[in-house]
Amino acid sequence: MAAETHFEFRWFDHATATAAQTEQILRIYEYTFANDFDTVFNASIDGDFATPLQYFSPEVRGAYGVVVKREEGSDVEEIVGTVGIRRVVVPETCYAGIGADQLPSTRATSLEEANVCELKRMILLPVARGRALSKIMLQEMFSRARELGYESMVLGTKKRLHAANYIYETSGGFIDFSNFNNSPRPDRFMIRKL
Repeated sequence: MAAETHFEFRWFDHATATAAQTEQILRIYEYTFANDFDTVFNASIDGDFATPLQYFSPEVRGAYGVVVKREEGSDVEEIVGTVGIRRVVVPETCYAGIGADQLPSTRATSLEEANVCELKRMILLPVARGRALSKIMLQEMFSRARELGYESMVLGTKKRLHAANYIYETSGGFIDFSNFNNSPRPDRFMIRKL
């Protein structure tokens, strides 16, 4: 009889990451960029990997979580999913045409005062898909974002990522939005009031 596989969401601290954990996260990003974005992930220029403490540490009102996989009876764990939030300043022009019920009550002009967070790197490798883990990850991020004082969450995705879009569309609250950070990779942007 095959051993049962367990998956678990956990908060992750990049300051205490092992080399093996960092390598597992890199492999997740490389897989996703190659398969979902048709490009090569460049660890030296993508700041969330090159300098994760600047993006995701509690000191900058960020948070990062992982999904770990473990076979029953084994102590060996593997990171098979990632998700993070970080503060972001959204240009005022992006809010045009958005109903007041979706707008943050105040719109900061500096990063230190930002009350909007960006959902980053919500990724699951194929081995972890189809287990409702994306919903768990998203709910954990909503809760943590509220704890950190954010009023709204924004994200960028690709239209062709049907499963990801379905999760955002059915999670309650995300609506289409403007390209808030001039990123060339996503072709769909969304916002959600927290």
